[in-house]
Amino acid sequence: MDRASLDQLIEACDSLTIPRSELERALVLSELSFATFCDNFSRRVAHRFLAGTLDFDAADAAINSLVAFAFDPPTREPEAYTWAVYHAFDSGEYSHPGDAPDIDPVERYTRPEVARLVASECSE
Repeated sequence: MDRASLDQLIEACDSLTIPRSELERALVLSELSFATFCDNFSRRVAHRFLAGTLDFDAADAAINSLVAFAFDPPTREPEAYTWAVYHAFDSGEYSHPGDAPDIDPVERYTRPEVARLVASECSE
């Protein structure tokens, strides 16, 4: 699935969710395996977030929508990369115990973890 198609799907967020039907349709149209589709989607969200073309709220909503769609045990479950991106954004959703009040969890937890995940793609 090309970047423009992934971007169109990511931008389909309505009320901070991407409809399951849109994700299912995109999966079928992509002709990718379930795991590859999820990983490509997650990578695109991560790359756009780091590039500044997708703000935290939109990126978080997109990855939350994907995981809600993808996590359907025992039938299917996201692979490690998708889970890692999800957890990176999840960490930015709240203040962590022990953090000073002026700590931005997005900058403290999400951005560095997403940067590490993207950098690790180059070493694979």
